Amino acid sequence: MLSRIREICDADPVRESCGVVVRNNDTGAVHVVPVVNVVQTPSAVVEFTMDPMVWSQIQRDVRRGRDKTHEVIYRFHSHPISIAWPSSVDIAAARYPQREIIYSIRYNT
Repeated sequence: MLSRIREICDADPVRESCGVVVRNNDTGAVHVVPVVNVVQTPSAVVEFTMDPMVWSQIQRDVRRGRDKTHEVIYRFHSHPISIAWPSSVDIAAARYPQREIIYSIRYNT
């Protein structure tokens, strides 16, 4: 799971990448789902907003689910130039109770 998140984030090292991790509660299998960061300004290096259409679809799929066994267990995003620690922007935008994974591209952590 973490190697897939790193791969997604490293693919765009100048902007924050983002997505979710979905778990199948019946099998325990996890799937990393990248979601486009729709922030297109220079602030994309320190900010992300998941594509609302994709995020809504993921939530609908998980809530109603085709088999009702999946759940979003993490949201993830990268920090291209800073450490893997929540910024004030991250804290303000946090959606509890979901947990966040932050990957620092610069520091590979």
